[in-house]
Amino acid sequence: MCIVLSEISTFCGTVAVVGLPSVGKSMLVNSLCKAYVSGISDKPQFTQKTIRGICTKEKVQVIFLDSPGFVKENSAYHTHIAKAYVENIKECDCVLFVCDASKAMSENELVILKEIAQNTKSLIIALNKRDLGLPCIDLLSQINQLHLDNSIVLVSAKTRKNIPTLFNAISAYMPRGIHHYPSDYFSDQHPTQRICECVRESLFFFLKKELPYATYVEVAQSTEIINGKHHVRVALYVEKKSQIPILVGEKGILLQKIRMRSEQKLALLFPKPIFLHLTVQLRKNWRKDTTIVKKYLNQN
Repeated sequence: MCIVLSEISTFCGTVAVVGLPSVGKSMLVNSLCKAYVSGISDKPQFTQKTIRGICTKEKVQVIFLDSPGFVKENSAYHTHIAKAYVENIKECDCVLFVCDASKAMSENELVILKEIAQNTKSLIIALNKRDLGLPCIDLLSQINQLHLDNSIVLVSAKTRKNIPTLFNAISAYMPRGIHHYPSDYFSDQHPTQRICECVRESLFFFLKKELPYATYVEVAQSTEIINGKHHVRVALYVEKKSQIPILVGEKGILLQKIRMRSEQKLALLFPKPIFLHLTVQLRKNWRKDTTIVKKYLNQN
C-alpha cells in the first residue's frame, strides 16, 4: 500500500537542541515536553549522551534530541560526544540553538552559531534564562551583527515563559508525516537509561569538582522483584582507587544519600517502587578507553 504524502494530515520531525554547556538545554527540553526527560544540574557538561524528548500537540509531533554541550577536547570521551553533536545536526529537520540570554556569547559560541547558520536554513535561536532579567545588550548586538534570517525567541525554561511561542516556531519546520510515537509518550528511553540518568543527577548534586565527571553509571542486566518492589543493582565506576572512599563517604553515608535521592526521582517516573543497590568499583582511566566510552555513550 502506497501512502501519498500530500494526503497525510499530521506533521512529525526531529529537532537538534544544541549549545554550549550550562545554557539550560536539558531544562528547556523538559519544559517543552512538560515532563522529566533529561536530568539537570547546575554543573556544566552534565548531559553525556543524546536523549530524546517527545512532545505531541494535536497534529504535530516533535522529537527533541537533547545533545551534550559542545566542548573542544581531544580525549576519546569528548571525541565521541562531538561526533553525536554533529550527527544530530545533520539528521534533524530543525536546529534549536540555545544560549544564555543573561550574558554575551563567547568567541567559541559565535563560531558554532555561524557554522550552523551557514549549513541549515531551519535554525531557531532560543535566548534562555529570561527569568534572570532582560537580555544582555551585548548579546543582542552580537546576534544583530550576524544578520541571521532566523527565528529568535526569548524564553525561560525555568518558568516556561514563551515556551508555547517557541513550540509554535519549531512546529513550522516540521514536515508532513505520520507520528512515530503514541501521543502520551514523552521519551523513548529504556528504563535502565532512566535509572542511570537519575543516579547521575544525584551524583552531580552531591559531589564536587572532578569526581562526578570521572564516574560513570551502569545498571546490571538482571533485577529482582521482592514484595512488589524492583531491586536494581547499579555500579558506579571511578577512574582512581582514591576516589572510591570519597564517593562512598564516611560510614557509607554519602552513597546512602545518593541512593535515597535517586529513588525519590524514580518514584516520579515508574508506577512501582524501585530500590537501588549501589556499588562503587574501579575502572582505571575509563574516559581514555575508546571501547568503554562507545559502550557508555551507546555509540557504534
